[in-house]
Amino acid sequence: MGDLQAAPSSTLRLAWHAAIMQLDAELYRLRWRTAMLSLAVGVGMLLLKGGAYLHTGSVAILSDAMESVVHVVGTLAMVWSMKVILEPADDRHPYGHGRIEHFSVGFEGGMVALAGLAIIWVTSEKLWQGYEPTAFGWGLVAMIAAAVINLALGLYLRRVARRARSPILDADATHVLSDVWTSAGVALGLVAVWLSGWVLLDALIAYAVALYILYEGSKLVRGAFAGLLDEADVNVLSEVVAVLNEQRHADWIDIHSLRCRRHGDDVHIDFHLVVPGDRQVRQMHDQLDVLEEEVLARLQGEGSLLVHLDYPAPELTEDQLRQIYPSYGKPFEVAVCSRLTNDAAPSELGSELADGPPADTAT
Repeated sequence: MGDLQAAPSSTLRLAWHAAIMQLDAELYRLRWRTAMLSLAVGVGMLLLKGGAYLHTGSVAILSDAMESVVHVVGTLAMVWSMKVILEPADDRHPYGHGRIEHFSVGFEGGMVALAGLAIIWVTSEKLWQGYEPTAFGWGLVAMIAAAVINLALGLYLRRVARRARSPILDADATHVLSDVWTSAGVALGLVAVWLSGWVLLDALIAYAVALYILYEGSKLVRGAFAGLLDEADVNVLSEVVAVLNEQRHADWIDIHSLRCRRHGDDVHIDFHLVVPGDRQVRQMHDQLDVLEEEVLARLQGEGSLLVHLDYPAPELTEDQLRQIYPSYGKPFEVAVCSRLTNDAAPSELGSELADGPPADTAT
């Protein structure tokens, strides 16, 4: 546990914010270039697969082409949301516009699921009317090329998404990589139809593609709802708790109600901190000022850290403090710090890190 630290000077603060702004600008340019690349490749894949369908008449290839339509539409929504994110916080949106990322992810997931349903409908209609796919060789080459190109794009998107901390690009990477499996599956199916002459197999492949992208679309929607509802991220909370332990002072007794909301680069954290009741405002202000800088630096974001100060009854003994406050004399843990009230048991978050059963608590 550290000693009292002085508040950072205004020069250090200005330097810190200048560095963050430069980093944000670099990350935005990287995200924007990557989104444009994804859009360009998506349009190319749509033309390639659409041409393959017109040449072969295969509903399996049509199903993959329809999924590419969704990719292009989803990427356009991603580009639009990136523009919205840049708008600064205002009176109506005090937390900024970062949450639009999750809307974009949900929109893309919904479009993917809709494409799956459309594939089932079109395939069933083709089967009812009767059809005969031809020119399998050309379609096979197109599907293999599409799978290889999308594999390279998807891996690049995933790498950039992690570096730039972008849920939108990560969702796009998931979508593109799922397209690799559908294209590869269609290619293998075309070989099987070509060798066996069993045309029904082409339709069965289309149905399999539809079910797969329905599953992938539902995962994207689930992730979007998690972000929109501020579902707790144990990884982020673990980073915050690690900084709390590093910056902890001897008089920091306990923490509860730790919450964190993160949308893109915007980070907002709040919690209740129990300290002795005789601590001065300036002393606590300086300690928490340093803590805020360290937490935001660790999370590589901009935002705020708000702390509500609590204090124990002065007549409590050491044993009573240990019974009431589970972090007293112990390192902070995610499960303990994220409990919603002081008298609650440790939360489920990070419970696998807790050592043994929680101690009894009292009001």
